[in-house]
Amino acid sequence: PQPNEETIKQWKFFAEKSNWRIVHWQILP
Repeated sequence: PQPNEETIKQWKFFAEKSNWRIVHWQILP
């Protein structure tokens, strides 16, 4: 199931802030 746009934005922000490539990979395979 695809996450909502708001969730994606939050994940992207969290990934950029924490610099977690794993989170980024989960969002954008």
